[in-house]
Parts: sequence; C-alpha cells; structure tokens
Amino acid sequence: DLQTKKQELKPLERRLQKSRGEDRIHYKIVQSKKRALFKKAVKRVQRGSWKLLCIQTQSLYGTLYRSARKAYKPPSDIFQIMENSEKGNPTEFGLKILQKLYPKIAPRAAEIQPHQSLMEEQKLSQQEIDDIVKKIPNGKAPGYDGIDNIIVKVIFNSFPSLLSDFFNKCLELKCFPDPLKIRLVIMFHKTGKEEQNIKSFRPISLLPTLGKWLEKLLLQRFNFQLKTKKKLQHPLQYGFREGKSADDALLHVTSLL
Repeated sequence: DLQTKKQELKPLERRLQKSRGEDRIHYKIVQSKKRALFKKAVKRVQRGSWKLLCIQTQSLYGTLYRSARKAYKPPSDIFQIMENSEKGNPTEFGLKILQKLYPKIAPRAAEIQPHQSLMEEQKLSQQEIDDIVKKIPNGKAPGYDGIDNIIVKVIFNSFPSLLSDFFNKCLELKCFPDPLKIRLVIMFHKTGKEEQNIKSFRPISLLPTLGKWLEKLLLQRFNFQLKTKKKLQHPLQYGFREGKSADDALLHVTSLL
C-alpha cells in the first residue's frame, strides 16, 4: 500500500532531524532505503495503471493516441516554435539540433591511437556472458536497428556460440564496431521550460543493444581487474564503484572526527 509506505517515511524524517552522530548516519541510510522502495512502488503502480488503461481502451484514436501525439514533436516543429525559425529538410533540422545540444565535436576515431598491449586478453567465457544476460532487463528501448534485449536473449538461448564468437572477435581485434556506436537521439521537453529554447529539451541517446552488451562485458572484466588488483584503485574511491555510495564516504569522514 503506497499510503502505508509513505507514512513510514515521516517518523524516520523526524528521527533523522533529532539524531546526531552515528545515529544520524544510521537513520539517513534507513531513510534512503525506505525512500527508494517507495519510489519503486509508485513506479510499479503507475505502470500497472497505464497498462490497464492500454488494455481496456477501445478507440485507437482516443485518449492514448492524443496523449502520445501531444508529446511528440518532429525536428521541424521544434525549430518552427523557436524565435529564429529556420528552413531545411528533416536531416538538416536534426543536424542543427545536435550541433546546438552537442557543440563540441569529439575527435574522429581514426585520430585516436589505440593502446598497444603486449598481453593477450583472455577470451570471454560463457559464464561471463551468462552473468550479463541475468542482469539485463527486458524492458529497455532498442537503438536504431530495432533489436531489443528480448530478441538478443532469444538468439543467445538458441545459438549461444553465435554471440560469444562475435564478442570474442571484437576482443581479439581490439575493436568496438562503428555501427554499434550509432545512437538514436530522442528529445523530451523539460516540464515548465520554455519551448522556444532548444536547451529546454532533454536528449536521450538510444544505442544498439549488441553495443550495450559488449560494453557491459568489457566493464565487467574491467571492474574485476580493479577488485583483484588492489593497487589499481585507491581504497577511498567511492564514486562510480559497485557497492559503494556517498553513505560510505560519509561514514569514513565521521570516523575521522
């Protein structure tokens, strides 16, 4: 029950305000966990309500269609509502939007010199890929190719060697294929921001699923090296580490006082 979970947060907030020292840190951690559970419960109810509405609707062009249509604006519409309206085809509109959102152009891949390593990286094992498959959720949006996690999981379950051979060939060639770097940029209007300013739109990049899988495999191996070889990472590094958070940093600071 959402109301019950919400009521549980109030006494924790009062205790947090009154507590000091280690008790305050304890209540802060408990409050963070309770708040996270409450947010998850809210999202679960919202999704369930939206799913029920989608199932029960009878008109294709009713509330659902109007809601989706209202939130969608093609690049041409976005530029038409801006103060300095510009002309051009959809491709030109898209490029102008990207230039405004990402003014700094990254160096070309050809200009980046790859690191030459004398050590040969071990092949990705079936267990490593299995660990990634278990962690990846099904409900993520696909990239420009339309291949989502569900499709890749079906392929993996039917032909496990197909994906493992592909990922290991990338590892062997020390190559991250260029097609897997192409992103589909979706723009969402920030609530309350003026529509005449392109900065009022939040860009969301959707990458190909295979690229995200390869990235997770490499990151998993990279993190393993950091954990097993202690000298590679400072023990007080709390940011961007699995199992570490600001709460751990706060505990360390208070232990020194």
